[in-house]
Amino acid sequence: LARQIKLGVVPEGTTLAPKPKAIKDWDNLTADEKKLFTRQMEVFAGFAEYTDTEVGRLIDAINDMGQLDNTLVFYILGDNGASAEGGMNGMFNEMTYFNGLQEKVEDILKHYDTLGGPTTYNHYAAGWAVAGDTPFTWTKQVASSYGGTRNGMIVHWPKSVKAKGELRTQWHHVIDIAPTILEAARLPEPKAVNGIPQTPIEGVSLLYSFHDAKAQDRHQTQYFEIFGNRAIYHDGWLASTLHRAPWELKPRRPLQEDQWELYDTRTDFSLINDLADKHPAKLKELQNLFLKEAVKYHVLPIDDRTIERVNPALAGRPDLMAGRTSLAVYEGMTGMSENVFINIKNRSHTITADVEIPEGSV
Repeated sequence: LARQIKLGVVPEGTTLAPKPKAIKDWDNLTADEKKLFTRQMEVFAGFAEYTDTEVGRLIDAINDMGQLDNTLVFYILGDNGASAEGGMNGMFNEMTYFNGLQEKVEDILKHYDTLGGPTTYNHYAAGWAVAGDTPFTWTKQVASSYGGTRNGMIVHWPKSVKAKGELRTQWHHVIDIAPTILEAARLPEPKAVNGIPQTPIEGVSLLYSFHDAKAQDRHQTQYFEIFGNRAIYHDGWLASTLHRAPWELKPRRPLQEDQWELYDTRTDFSLINDLADKHPAKLKELQNLFLKEAVKYHVLPIDDRTIERVNPALAGRPDLMAGRTSLAVYEGMTGMSENVFINIKNRSHTITADVEIPEGSV
């Protein structure tokens, strides 16, 4: 937090929000937990460094083409916040999370030297996610907290942006990226593609902020919802409710019984001063606004299931492979995910391959 304040990415005077009760203090961890968790962060740091290097290769390639100054780059650092899906101990194989299991420290330690390698699908412990989302309380999946929605972003476009190394504090959302690109490229929003009418783009261009650090915010209202965790931002105020933590297998209570909180983000960056009791009328106003936005953007009915939502048949949404019993794939179709393939799990199936073997091959 002190470093964030020094860099200016967090306002002066920001206070660290309390961590969730389920997260242990580092000093209270066992020796084995500390050993494992240290290794998990080493692996994550290696991943982050590797990612940065590979992004750097892309930037270098554009620069070698002589086009870097004329290329608008958005580098968004995060995925709805750091992930707490590893649970209290982290995981050797993240598929255990999707099956509602929590791996034990002693079992993960057996894979100490292979974590981060090609034979693992590991995940760090939830405590690291909370630390990674400093100064906020919550993490990815918790759309009711800035820890689950707020990410850093770097913009680079030397030919058009004269500011160098400056900060911007205007409130914006990821849906604003597409409108920004369209405005920057002087392109109209497409109304139809190949004769198919397009859904209007909801975002607001943030191009104006590139040239004026003190410009007034243009994105005034935004709803959030993931797995029943929901919030509404409007003109500096945030109303939110926690429905389920990422490491919990089921919601804490029915949706209608969730307790809402209220924050003034203009004076409370880390969301630690709940003003719901002090300003009940404002809270009610924002709750009504959430419902209005939820209707407008097809959020209702709110579905607080988790794994079921991954299955289109259970979730009740269209599926390209629904009802198909056969599928032909051709040479070059590599790296296909199971979402673009018929489901062959837990059922009898036949795979037939036509192979051409060049003369003289073994």
